[in-house]
Amino acid sequence: MRQIVSRVHRGLAWVALAGFVVQFYLVGAALFGVTTFELHRRLGYLLAVPVALLLILALAGRLGGRPIGLSALLLVLVVVQALLPALRSSMPWLAALHPVNALALMGVTAAVGRTPLTQPEGLTRAEARGAASNDSPLANDWVARS
Repeated sequence: MRQIVSRVHRGLAWVALAGFVVQFYLVGAALFGVTTFELHRRLGYLLAVPVALLLILALAGRLGGRPIGLSALLLVLVVVQALLPALRSSMPWLAALHPVNALALMGVTAAVGRTPLTQPEGLTRAEARGAASNDSPLANDWVARS
């Protein structure tokens, strides 16, 4: 069951990353007058749903410290991303971090998507050797260090 949740978690991360790439396109389209910023704004709020689901899946599936931590960080970054534009008039230099935070969002989302399917946490070294596979570079790395 954990393997399935892990695969869904990774797949959802790649879907969210694709959404963040579309966000970059939409803001560019708005800057060049093709459309307004409304599509960018709406998709941004909509992307909070898969990001929240990532944390819920990581916690419910007990995917380990790294997936849970990255998913929580991603949710925090999304909240910050939503708040930054509101600072445009009072703190424009801080609001200008909106695109920088977007790059951080994309990086963390890619890290979530690349999280190994199995985690060696809680395994003995003998069990980890059996768990090491091509699908689990973290387990291979952990076994190699032990």
